[in-house]
Amino acid sequence: MDFLAVVVLGLAYALAIVFPLVLMPKILDARGDLPYNSVASRLLAWSSFAALVVAISALGPIGETWDASRWALLLAAIALAAAWDLYDLKTRRIPRGRHPDR
Repeated sequence: MDFLAVVVLGLAYALAIVFPLVLMPKILDARGDLPYNSVASRLLAWSSFAALVVAISALGPIGETWDASRWALLLAAIALAAAWDLYDLKTRRIPRGRHPDR
């Protein structure tokens, strides 16, 4: 794989992390569509992150070498991270009407 392909793949992974997990919840909150600290917002963010990471990985060099069990492990790791995030969201004490980022 040449250098340009590695750079493009790295940028695609960076955007797959930044857009769904950071920017999308803030944009939806600013528009008033979904509150930042809602379960629906987090589920949407994690599912779009999983879809982007799997699509980018399938198009990259590991797409040809990974078998189904490795793909299942990747999705299980993402699901575990999402479950951990949702558990933290539900158990964290934040005063009503306050954003955790402000």
